[in-house]
Amino acid sequence: MGVPYFILNPANAVDPELLNHRGVGKDDYLVFYARMHPEKGIFELPKIIKVLRDEYDGDVKLKVMGAFPNDGIRRVFFSLVRRYGVENNIEYLGFVSEEEKHEIVAKAKVLIYPSHNDSFSLVILESLALGTPVVAYDIPGPKSVFSGLPGVLFVREFDVRGSALAVVRILDNYDHYLGLIYSEKLLSFIRLHTSWDLIAKQVINLIKDSVVG
Repeated sequence: MGVPYFILNPANAVDPELLNHRGVGKDDYLVFYARMHPEKGIFELPKIIKVLRDEYDGDVKLKVMGAFPNDGIRRVFFSLVRRYGVENNIEYLGFVSEEEKHEIVAKAKVLIYPSHNDSFSLVILESLALGTPVVAYDIPGPKSVFSGLPGVLFVREFDVRGSALAVVRILDNYDHYLGLIYSEKLLSFIRLHTSWDLIAKQVINLIKDSVVG
């Protein structure tokens, strides 16, 4: 006999204020933000940026935000940045405030998010709410939530070259992908995920049902 379970829908939410950052205009850079941990794909970032720099006919700049858990991981990350010769292409901003983070993501052209471990990715949801397309690995959690939504491109996990080429695809057709970010299908999805009240009501109803049952 299987263990009963219930899937919340919506299962996560962002502040609806994030939508106010849309339309601020895009600057010529990409962005990554998360915990600076290997499970978030930070060691692949320098490789992705090197391939992207080689394949894209334009400037390549990645702004990276997040805190390293320890000095060892920090050293490995920056040694990879040097090994792949992308010191001038990656700007590490460290830990920034929520407001500054939102402003930076909203102005970015693409979020590169090679995470290996996620369920319902708040990073992807925030980026879409802020009006920025996403390239991510097709791991089960994010793919089950965001697959089929406009503005999200999934590539095979660990596919560094595929990630870079997906970014090139967006940059070379940017008006098209920016239009998808404003599609009603995506906006409806985001609106559904801007209320913690809806999530709380589902949990309360589950508790009530379990008590009655």
